[in-house]
Amino acid sequence: MRILMISAEAPPLHRAGALVDVLDALPHELRERGHEVSVVLPFYREIRENSLTEANDTGVTVDIRVGEKNYVAEYFDDRTSSGVQLFFVRCDEFFDRPEIYGEHGNAYEDNATRFIFFNKAAIELARRLTPAPQILHVHDWAAALIPVYIQAHNLPFATVLTIHRLAEQGSFWGLDFALTNLPQRFFSLRGVESSTKSCNPKVAMNSTSFSVKMPTNSVASCMAPITRVGIQQPIRCCRRITIPKNCGAK
Repeated sequence: MRILMISAEAPPLHRAGALVDVLDALPHELRERGHEVSVVLPFYREIRENSLTEANDTGVTVDIRVGEKNYVAEYFDDRTSSGVQLFFVRCDEFFDRPEIYGEHGNAYEDNATRFIFFNKAAIELARRLTPAPQILHVHDWAAALIPVYIQAHNLPFATVLTIHRLAEQGSFWGLDFALTNLPQRFFSLRGVESSTKSCNPKVAMNSTSFSVKMPTNSVASCMAPITRVGIQQPIRCCRRITIPKNCGAK
């Protein structure tokens, strides 16, 4: 299978932690099993300044509409030491910053705009790859609108959503929904709406082909916090695969 993984965190980032570890190990293991795997993530300042990164400008640029504004996405590529293809989405207005999500304990105020842009830019990349990926595997809230766009625009990709940190939902004010340019029908209790806010993983679980929760000790441990975080119904109803902690990637 041809798989494009989409995540806000992946190698060559060093600072983020567990999600980077998964995006380091999983593509390698899937390649060992004969699958074609690529990864796309934002072109952060940390990556651009990493002397070990050899990002090559593909020459491809795409205008991305977010709400009423247009932004330009530039695409760079590289390969990991194990041969996994990497793609970087460059937009310095959004990603040329000291941190990924925020500074000094405060999230960046434009995170909704930043990652809606990233979701749309990643889809535009998938549409231009030859041969096209068959599966878009998205990771956590920062990429969780992608299955929604695939469903809304009837695009020819299967989707898999992996939830690594259930309590981090990418929840933004309902007014930010206009930034998605999605039809209004998606702002509903079955869609992105959650207590007057928009919640990316919530609607993604209603739109994706499969949802994966990892790691966890049991389904019960996955279900325990959801009454607090407010997405219990999609968690119960989605087609979910639970991967235990000790299974590794094999």
